[in-house]
Amino acid sequence: MDMRFAFVFLAACWSHPPADAPVVEHQTQTPSILAAGVYWVPYSTYDADAPKALVAYVTPSEATAKKIVKALDDKLPFGFPYVIYTDEINAETPRGIAVVTAAYATTDVMPGVRIAGVTPRVLALGTDPYPTAENPRHVTVIDRGAPVRAWSKRAVESAEQDADAAELPTEDARKRFVHEHLGVPACTVKPGDLFVVEESELKYYEFAPVRCNGQLAYVPWTSSLLGHAVIVPEPRGGWRLYQVVGAECDSPIIESWAYGPNGRKPALETDEAGCRG
Repeated sequence: MDMRFAFVFLAACWSHPPADAPVVEHQTQTPSILAAGVYWVPYSTYDADAPKALVAYVTPSEATAKKIVKALDDKLPFGFPYVIYTDEINAETPRGIAVVTAAYATTDVMPGVRIAGVTPRVLALGTDPYPTAENPRHVTVIDRGAPVRAWSKRAVESAEQDADAAELPTEDARKRFVHEHLGVPACTVKPGDLFVVEESELKYYEFAPVRCNGQLAYVPWTSSLLGHAVIVPEPRGGWRLYQVVGAECDSPIIESWAYGPNGRKPALETDEAGCRG
């Protein structure tokens, strides 16, 4: 199913920057920081207004993006930086990987300092809810936690064909069958690894595309932070991760996990929005 959904991580606001505020933000009065993600169009992953501005380092190079992410490690509030492709938000800027350091409710912000030869910029967000590039690109980011096994495109498609032939009674049964018949992994990818991928390579809500030795491969969708997840601070400390894991009748299915630096804990709930007239 070719479903073009764009989301950006959000999360609650801080009225004042926390102690670990981004080193890249240099203003006497820093505006309130919204949290990480593409969340506001066409579905709402989290109930909040869209940011007015994203501050990001934009580069066409995966290697450079990785250097920028590494340089920012532990220097920003939890959840930042998050990484997307500019196509996902129709940003009015040259195309590339966007390493986002902050999201703001105002456009009156200053970008910050150069890292790895890249100067950060304030991104102007497009108004179209779907990517408008001829062949939109995305960035698959492997989630926090343990290393993840990846399977070749051939292995995934073979398991899908076998599942279709088995004529299983439910979609959940079909998904379990596929995951149980993937065979030997092609490689293992590490938390934080990032891969630029094409829209046509996505298997929405089931498998996220990666690369094994330069060849297309797949990891389970929820082993990634691809596209539509939001990290929300919990009132009593810690965080919760919301991620869209499906869509039905043009409504999102959102799953929730307790979340932290070591990744996801068992799912807390699933919100099936269901069909709306």
